[in-house]
Amino acid sequence: MTTAQQHTIGSRLPHTESTGRTWSRDHARSERTNDAEVILKTVSRWDSNFVILSPVAGGDLKLETWLDPDAVDDFYNHRVLHRHHTLAQYCVNEFNTPWYQFTEQIGDLLWIETGKEIQVHVVGLFPVWVDGIIGEICWHAPEWTNRPFDAGDRIELSRRLDAFDVAWRSGDLDMMAATVGDRTTSVIRVVEVDGDRRHRAIAENTNELREAWSAPAAGRVLELERLHQIITNWYVFAAYRLLVEVSGRTVVRETARILPVGPDGKFMGELSYSMEIDV
Repeated sequence: MTTAQQHTIGSRLPHTESTGRTWSRDHARSERTNDAEVILKTVSRWDSNFVILSPVAGGDLKLETWLDPDAVDDFYNHRVLHRHHTLAQYCVNEFNTPWYQFTEQIGDLLWIETGKEIQVHVVGLFPVWVDGIIGEICWHAPEWTNRPFDAGDRIELSRRLDAFDVAWRSGDLDMMAATVGDRTTSVIRVVEVDGDRRHRAIAENTNELREAWSAPAAGRVLELERLHQIITNWYVFAAYRLLVEVSGRTVVRETARILPVGPDGKFMGELSYSMEIDV
């Protein structure tokens, strides 16, 4: 058994194994009330990492972030008064751990400005704490979602994910960057479970993404195990347990990562959240 396998984030959390799915599902139900006060009762203030990445015309990406508790409060108050109401949610895929939920959903929304009902398709990562969700990290489905996706396409993406992991394990930034297309946007968050260390990187081009991957807080990978993966033609989800050397310390880190997939099959950056503990 490796060092990383001997230590788990769940063993050091202040909550139970079911907390991830419980708070995430409670939050989903609260959104259907379209009442900001009710919704915010399901949101923790321990950390804030609310991110929405959307494809826009011309192949560009639109990034919206709310990265402190007051900004999150403002977001939900504005949303229910001026943006949209949530009418229904339909779960397509769901994966739960003690500290996060990954979900793919289709939702029926009422757009307040126009009074029209629209349907949205998203994948979301919901890290949680003992008192609620600490993030809502979403990638909106692009126009190429419904393109044919055959076995050859799936194999190509599987190989690209393998190449990313090999490069990540070895610290090969050129090889990591080769898996990413020209249009790229990323938000990377790392938090310490039982301390106050926090790191966030926002990258809106390849050079900034390379800097994020090589930042001191990213550390040097000593061990890496991919635990879970989902591959589609518009996103890849992958979850990991790692042993990482960070500024002279050795930590076990668990990472949940959404890799948006572009029309060329390359990744469009990463939306990730990690929790870590000292060994």
